Amino acid sequence: MNTLFNLKIAAITHYQSCTGSVFIHSLLDGHPQICTIPGVPNLIPLIHNEYQTAEEALNIFELHNPKFYDTSKMSLIDPNSSGLHNLGDNMNEGIKTNRNDFIFYYYQHILNENITPRNVILSLYYAYSCSHGRDILKDKVVLLHPHEPWITFEFLKIFPESKHLIPVRDPMRAYCSRIKLTKEKAYLRKQPYSPIDQLSSMANNLYDYCKLDMDMCVFKIEDFGSNRDPLLLKISKYLDIDFNISMTKSTFGSKIYWGANPSARTSVFDPSRHSRKVPLRRYEKNLFYALNGNINSIFSYSDKSFTKLEKIFSIFWLCLPMQEELHWLNQAIIKRRYAKSEFNTDKSFSVVKCSLLLLKERLFLFFIFFRNFRSSHYNKIRSVFINLDD
Repeated sequence: MNTLFNLKIAAITHYQSCTGSVFIHSLLDGHPQICTIPGVPNLIPLIHNEYQTAEEALNIFELHNPKFYDTSKMSLIDPNSSGLHNLGDNMNEGIKTNRNDFIFYYYQHILNENITPRNVILSLYYAYSCSHGRDILKDKVVLLHPHEPWITFEFLKIFPESKHLIPVRDPMRAYCSRIKLTKEKAYLRKQPYSPIDQLSSMANNLYDYCKLDMDMCVFKIEDFGSNRDPLLLKISKYLDIDFNISMTKSTFGSKIYWGANPSARTSVFDPSRHSRKVPLRRYEKNLFYALNGNINSIFSYSDKSFTKLEKIFSIFWLCLPMQEELHWLNQAIIKRRYAKSEFNTDKSFSVVKCSLLLLKERLFLFFIFFRNFRSSHYNKIRSVFINLDD
């Protein structure tokens, strides 16, 4: 029997949200040499929980992925829905997986193997592929999607040989998109909203990835607008797979994928989303320029409006609060909008705690600024960046 245990491992991740990682996944989902599961399945419980048998591991997976077998039942309210409920020509289809077939292939793959997180996860991917009739013999790569940095680092402990695809986007645009999407999800899920961690995740500039000396391929999501095919060829070479025409279409389960953003549905790359006017004030843009000077230089993101005089006062811009932070503080403290709110996890929402975390994050930005000022990790980024202008 052919298994996945000896295949190469790749993972899609990001260092800043809203950079197009799920879009990248949708381009690779239909590739005949890639074994993957659509979207972002929740596999962390398989890493953090203890289990002795394959059955116990499967139960944990099903418990934390309740709509896995029929994604049409998902909605934006569900964590990790990734737009898998809006597939197809009319954006009203999901992906159905026969549970009996899935369980059969899962046990078939893990039979006589040690019950470890690595073997369990690979068996789940094998089961998904087989239950959907894919030819495992053609597979060369198992493609995971940890998505978040902290999950990526957890996966790295289990799959240390992993290659990592990391799309990047203009930091300012990614920040604005993330704020908007986070608000929309919080409203639909009836959860309090806060802008915590949005700036610090952006300012890290892949530092943690470089510190771990991860095998990675970094590329600009904007390049899909004018240099799609050359970029896909480079990605194919990095993954050691053949370029396939399926990589030019955004699909999951052979069904058209319209994206995970409910206010920006599209089945193709939309260049206009990367050229619209950024809704930030001048001083806010200066904060981004101050924190991302090296990254902007490497990725050719323009900072021409950041004058030499403004650059001299870079520290000053870090002292000024974002308008989004001021708005949140007004809503939370003055208008007491979240006074009686609770998370769906039954944990009380503390405005005081969130306010202190915002202050802590701002202090952390100063640390990041000085750390990155002469950091050598940018040399690593240059070496792994697909620069199509060269």
